[in-house]
Amino acid sequence: MLNRCGHCHGFQFIPIHEKGAVGSKDCVWAAAWPNKDAPLKKFVTLRPTELRLDPVHRYPMDLPIICYSLDDAQHDPFNDIRLELELDSDAARKLAQVLEQAQNLFRYQHRKFCYAIVFFGCHARILRIDHSGTTFSTYINCSRDATHLINFLRNFSHASPADRGIDLTAEYVPHDSPLGKKMQLRAQLNKDSDNPADYPRKLFERSLKEDWPWFKLPVGEGASRREFLVGRPLYERLGALPDTLSRGYVALDVDDPDQRLIFLKDMWRLRYDEQLREGDTVARLNAAGVPYVPTLVCHGVVDDQVTLSDRLISDKSNESREHYRIAIREVAKSLSKFSDSKELLSALKCCVIAHSRALEIPILHRDISVGNILLVWNNELEKWDGMLTDWELATDFSDECKHNGKPALSVGTRAFAAVRLLDEAHGPPDRQAEDDLESFLHVLIFMGVSYINSNLQNVAAFLQRYFYEDNYQDLQRGSYRARCVREGKIPITQPKKGPPTELRFALPSGAGGRSMRRPRYTHPLNDVVQQLFEWLHARYEVLPEMWRYPKHGIPEGSDSETFTTQRMLDLFDAALQDPRWPVEDKCEDRCPNHKTNVRIMRTAVRMVLPDDVPILRVKVRERPEMELPAAKRRRRA
Repeated sequence: MLNRCGHCHGFQFIPIHEKGAVGSKDCVWAAAWPNKDAPLKKFVTLRPTELRLDPVHRYPMDLPIICYSLDDAQHDPFNDIRLELELDSDAARKLAQVLEQAQNLFRYQHRKFCYAIVFFGCHARILRIDHSGTTFSTYINCSRDATHLINFLRNFSHASPADRGIDLTAEYVPHDSPLGKKMQLRAQLNKDSDNPADYPRKLFERSLKEDWPWFKLPVGEGASRREFLVGRPLYERLGALPDTLSRGYVALDVDDPDQRLIFLKDMWRLRYDEQLREGDTVARLNAAGVPYVPTLVCHGVVDDQVTLSDRLISDKSNESREHYRIAIREVAKSLSKFSDSKELLSALKCCVIAHSRALEIPILHRDISVGNILLVWNNELEKWDGMLTDWELATDFSDECKHNGKPALSVGTRAFAAVRLLDEAHGPPDRQAEDDLESFLHVLIFMGVSYINSNLQNVAAFLQRYFYEDNYQDLQRGSYRARCVREGKIPITQPKKGPPTELRFALPSGAGGRSMRRPRYTHPLNDVVQQLFEWLHARYEVLPEMWRYPKHGIPEGSDSETFTTQRMLDLFDAALQDPRWPVEDKCEDRCPNHKTNVRIMRTAVRMVLPDDVPILRVKVRERPEMELPAAKRRRRA
């Protein structure tokens, strides 16, 4: 109908049916393509198909359209939002379907915003979606008067790409163009797969996918502005809109004669007057000579691009965002790629040193997590060092300034935040340096449980209880992590008699030059974890006991200097000198899908410990062999 009406000149609307796609069972979605960039006919079918649109086909896609039946109008999420009603399950699912189609545009394209149309029978709504929120029109009854929809389609067809939401600073690079060929040649330059220093080149080579659009992105402001060539993102943090939609690339500097590869991050950051930009923080760290932190190349807001929805919506949850890019020199690998536990502890030591030196400026990181601790190759020492990255939430840590932006931002990544910061009943407290040190301990526990053999059996239940538990308000009975901190140890199972069994890491089966039938739980990592928990327990003893006596202060005669940076560094140094440290003790990820939600029952008597939760095992049903019909029976050789 939209194609026949001719009101959107230069575009054609194409329905796409993907088997298993979001909402494919109860809605039909389509999109507008410029006539010259329409996808191949094999993707256009009236039946669900296994074929999926490649990213290069999605790149020119515009104006997604989602269609529901008229009976679904009672679950219109935008009507409930307009009336400030709570969404029911059907309305919430439809809102997720609409935002999913918009998110596809933001994923495969570089956009400031996008338009969309939602149909409930013959009733239509026009949507404008950006990284801050969604604005929408009232119902347009197309069976009576479709003037508003027709005017919108006409204006859309005559609008410039910038007015349709496309980011013109991102220049599309065809694969067979001179710049595209330059990227492919750089991916093969000085190829040496056995050399750890070749890691950035290998990542860049993997990013040059033939089915993914390549771009040239400018970074920086004024004289420091530089241009970089990028392929497929190294990572994408795609949360539900509104979100930062952060993407990281291995990028090639267009004008660098050495053709150096750098790391480029593209994001829509929250916009506060008090909040420091990450590039400004990293520049201060570099000027002060802080080790084990990124080296700034350039950074800046992209052509003053900011969101609009936050200014049109009175809801306080819609916050202003600005388009921001930063380029740093180091191309690092994930902490999960450590070779053995000694390298893991050494990387954490590097980051604790970086954290300590930054406090001398003073700058506090405030977001210590697994994703923000990386491994970078040291050419001089020929080893992998740790690097503390992602200083987006860092703040000036003086007596006058304890927050960067809104106080809620001081929590950081909740899965690794200090226990006291998650006590929402008392509000977010002022940050302390020891809170970040506690996060280093939680990172060590996460990586150790995931990649080092231990006496823990139900790894999924442990990770769910310790890192992803939702109920942080009742710290005395509701939080397993709070119990571990309060007791100074990590109980994993409760025998019928005696004290709970504590978490213990095991030496690899070949340690000591002989094969062992039973694992030995004498791993040096146990002493490190035990000592850190004892210090952390002592720290919480001298803090106001939030789960027992929130109105009481620090007990008299207590030692408040128990959990400090110097103590942690001395402990790491002593542990790394231990001759008993095993090699090749890393195993495969013990819980690849570590965010699997494990249902854990709580009782008034005690909390169910992780290894007391039954491990869910998938039953494999064996199908009896059936004799084929005579016409299809195979011939015997």
